[in-house]
Amino acid sequence: MPLSSLTAEAIDARITFHDDDEVMEVSFEDLTLSSSADVNAFYDRIEERIAASGQELWFFLVNLGDS
Repeated sequence: MPLSSLTAEAIDARITFHDDDEVMEVSFEDLTLSSSADVNAFYDRIEERIAASGQELWFFLVNLGDS
């Protein structure tokens, strides 16, 4: 199985929790997921961060482009 070219730190920089609003924001801006390993690493890290937050339910805000 190929390894992802993404690091946990690079993915973490794209994840923001807005605790007061119960929103988890993920930025896909200027992101290329060029392999299934990258996709799996990205979404696995999101799931890890959600689990670590201690909250089971979050609203999701997805940033897909330039602001």
